[in-house]
Amino acid sequence: MDSFKYSKKRVNLVMDMNDIIEPGSLDFDDDSYIQDKIEHEMDSKPIVRVKPYYRTGNGNLKTPSRAVFIISTEHVPKNNGTFREFTTVENELEQTFIPLVDEVIPIIANTRKELLSALKIPAQFRLVAYHGDLDSGLCCTDGHVDWTDFGSQLGNTGLLAMLPCNSADAEVEDDEGPFPLMEYLFPSFGFESKNKVNAVIATKGFGFHFDNGWRYVNGTHFEIQRWAYILKHAIKVGFKRAMQDMENHVKSNLEPKVVNELLGHEVILGFSGSICN
Repeated sequence: MDSFKYSKKRVNLVMDMNDIIEPGSLDFDDDSYIQDKIEHEMDSKPIVRVKPYYRTGNGNLKTPSRAVFIISTEHVPKNNGTFREFTTVENELEQTFIPLVDEVIPIIANTRKELLSALKIPAQFRLVAYHGDLDSGLCCTDGHVDWTDFGSQLGNTGLLAMLPCNSADAEVEDDEGPFPLMEYLFPSFGFESKNKVNAVIATKGFGFHFDNGWRYVNGTHFEIQRWAYILKHAIKVGFKRAMQDMENHVKSNLEPKVVNELLGHEVILGFSGSICN
């Protein structure tokens, strides 16, 4: 195991929960766990990435300084695992994100009613930690919220992080027929179109679940830290630069298979400048 170098740049730092870590720049708690994931669960074939689309300028939606996390913690039919890693360490989300926003609201939402209610809250940053089905929508314990209802109920959002599988491929319906959910959330046909988000990062196909084993030696979760890094730098230098910096750190610090799984499934749309108004 000593010869196995998971992180290319190993940095043993003394950090607390309030520090935001550059993706992969700190040792992981259990390298054997990571190695097993790389060897048995990660695709060795390069995933064809969708080129990011950045619209020039700043976001035109005004949102409150608030981070909302909508988390499915119970098993749902035909899906493996939950997203409990976001709630495993008490107050981890609050401690990580409160330096960035005025209010942090973690919401455990397992039913259709709970999900739809949580979606309506306007937020500068919103993370949806749910399973998704291409045809049926978001998977709840009592059924599905279809993609059309998801889009119509979504409150204004600065940066929307969509973990559900197929969220980047999903379609919504209107009077003229189906069209892409991503286009509904972030229209690409000029500023006269009303958008729901200033930026969105969604999942193409079946995303990889970075579960509770992906923790750094200081106890913080890899994905919680990565999303905090993106938001922090989107506020500081703009969305496009934040995504480029995140990608550079991921490629520099992590093994190629991890990079392939992590970045290959993400589809990025948004204003290139400020998205946190």
